[in-house]
Amino acid sequence: MMSIRSSGSFPPDGKRAVGIPLDTFDIEVHALSVPDIVLSKLVSGRDLDISDIAGLDAEGAIDWDTVSRIAYDPLELQANLSPAQYADFSRGCQGFSEGRVAMSRISLREWSRRELLELTGLRRLGMPAIASEAGRSPRIRERALIYAVEAGAADRLMSFADSPCVEEWGAVMDILDGKAFSDADAETVRRLPLRYAKAIGSWSANARRSETNRAVKSAIARRCREMVASGEATQAEIVAATGVDKGNLSAFIAGDLPRLSLEAASSVMRFLHKGA
Repeated sequence: MMSIRSSGSFPPDGKRAVGIPLDTFDIEVHALSVPDIVLSKLVSGRDLDISDIAGLDAEGAIDWDTVSRIAYDPLELQANLSPAQYADFSRGCQGFSEGRVAMSRISLREWSRRELLELTGLRRLGMPAIASEAGRSPRIRERALIYAVEAGAADRLMSFADSPCVEEWGAVMDILDGKAFSDADAETVRRLPLRYAKAIGSWSANARRSETNRAVKSAIARRCREMVASGEATQAEIVAATGVDKGNLSAFIAGDLPRLSLEAASSVMRFLHKGA
């Protein structure tokens, strides 16, 4: 093979360059979003990863609403893990919370009731009134069936509805196969029409948000204990820098998490993060 040496570019003006008929593409570089990073660390469950989450939260970098939606939406994280993996994830979150406590969790029935009242403007929810409103929008139809099923009144609702609603609701009821929406497993939810699955995911995210916040506060309290025990920071320094009440901080570090709000706990973490 003949080689050509040149001190400059060759050919110098590019006019003799021959185009090669190859399909090429630009390379796009993507990075994981912060919510996805947080979830991957929660799935990992390692102490280092949990500490990283607390650090990100202290910097105000985490959109917890999005994290909660992805974590508990059956079409998101749950759909990409095996049942065993998702069970491990759930147990890991509970362990991360240092002992799960009873939380004020809004039921699916109550959530759908509130949604219906807001969407319809009704002052009182009766099945005839709900059925008459159901044709106004898809969102009302979804919430109407969810509310009726959770209240054990699906047949009564359908007896007052027009044919299009009955047809849609009947198809959803066939998929549920006698289950309530709140008792449906991930496979059943995946088979639901997308609008209904998203509604269930919206409720799940709302219901679990307080658990997610508790997990973050638990990690911050643990980090406080570690730094105070090692002498890297004192409670007096934390109080002076953040303005939190000394008694509340002491109780928080000891594990009484409700003594500090998430905002106050995050300010503590910001101080610890800067001093680390």
